[in-house]
Amino acid sequence: MSLHRHHIIPKHMGGADDPSNLVYLTVEEHALAHKKLWETYGKIEDKLAWDGLMGLVPKCDIVKEVARKAAIGNKWRLGKYHNELTKAKISKNSASKKAIHTPHGIFESKTAYAKYIGISENTLRTIYNKTLDKPIDSRGKHTLFGKENIGKTPRELGYYYV
Repeated sequence: MSLHRHHIIPKHMGGADDPSNLVYLTVEEHALAHKKLWETYGKIEDKLAWDGLMGLVPKCDIVKEVARKAAIGNKWRLGKYHNELTKAKISKNSASKKAIHTPHGIFESKTAYAKYIGISENTLRTIYNKTLDKPIDSRGKHTLFGKENIGKTPRELGYYYV
């Protein structure tokens, strides 16, 4: 008879490899233990273990699912939340990576667009961040948008983010 080592408190829930946290179960008992954990706590790790131990899902599919979760950056964060500081950092970083739509086409970043139109990224950032919904005035911004567009907003001219 083959026995499996099972963590009473699963490692993914903070359990240790301490002997007091380990029991030895048959394959069927081990599968049922993970099924019970899945039904009680809803942790995907337990569902994958149950599916694998019962032979419901091939091991290669379980490995793919684990790799997929790792690839999207969700390293088993189900039920966990970012704090406010982390949310602010994520927001700031993702805002700078948004695609930019312009009358000249779609650019992957402000840097790419600045190179295309031949101005510095800082100049573009200053103009773009502050004027997307403000009318273009005659104090220099018309050099980017054209004198004929004074009084219009950049958004009216087709500039926006995805």
